[in-house]
Amino acid sequence: MNAYCLTLNDTNIAIEKKGIKHLHISVCPPDGSVRVSCPLALNDESLRLSLIKRLPWIKEQQQNFLNQNRQSKRGMLERESHYFFGKRYLLKIEHTTKKQFVLQSPKYLILHVHQKTSLKKRLKVLENYYRQVLREKIQTYINQYEKILNESIQSFKIQKMKRIWGSCNIAKCALLFNLELAKAPSEGIEYVVVHELLHLKTRHHNEYFRDLLSLYLPNWQRAKASLKETYLERS
Repeated sequence: MNAYCLTLNDTNIAIEKKGIKHLHISVCPPDGSVRVSCPLALNDESLRLSLIKRLPWIKEQQQNFLNQNRQSKRGMLERESHYFFGKRYLLKIEHTTKKQFVLQSPKYLILHVHQKTSLKKRLKVLENYYRQVLREKIQTYINQYEKILNESIQSFKIQKMKRIWGSCNIAKCALLFNLELAKAPSEGIEYVVVHELLHLKTRHHNEYFRDLLSLYLPNWQRAKASLKETYLERS
């Protein structure tokens, strides 16, 4: 496997040559960094020409991330929009002198906080709620697919991550998930769980890996697309 960087029209691109059949281009959140996986047999000139053809699409995706970053500042104020498991909620603020927590209604995420709680602490209360409920949903999918895949993990964690939805430490049989998944629809979360569990069977994103995805999660491409929509429109 060979890894290096290439610059085209002021766009930095991370190249990784692998034992795969097709070229794969990813524009990654939150900053629009570009990653490319390509076959070992593809020469540098052919790769360069292929990327030049895709530059307009790459630039468009990067602009989407830039626009989203401008919109994503959270004020944690009354009737601010927040997304939770793919659905839009309005934030409702209730003051309390006791423990700070979140309640969910069909229309609102009701944030119970102290009257003088700072923006940072309000956000922390909401994130703690996201983390708690997301952990329960991920655990449900793990329990389901461990049986189906005949695989088993030792542990999983949830944390904020900038570039990926999840990862798998094969040696430790441990999974890591992005807290932002709490904003995604259930099918997107299910896809990430299955994706990471399948790395216990194969390390690389090769044709065999995609065949396994199709076998165990036939709608995986639609589910994966829902994650992209979640990040671009709902973060």
